[in-house]
Amino acid sequence: MIQELAEETGAMTLVILSMLLFLAAFLAIAIATLRKSRTVMEARARMPLEDDGSTPAEPVRDEGRTH
Repeated sequence: MIQELAEETGAMTLVILSMLLFLAAFLAIAIATLRKSRTVMEARARMPLEDDGSTPAEPVRDEGRTH
């Protein structure tokens, strides 16, 4: 019965499209993360620990992958 309902409503198309959208978003985020330079990622990793009450430091410029 559920298979018949899925065939009639086109639910499988929505399932496939949503999976492809998720895969595209995941790959885009993974590629963007892997392309960041090591110094930028290390600076971002320390950000939550640098709360000393002073003004925030200048952000590290992302000038491409350097490692």
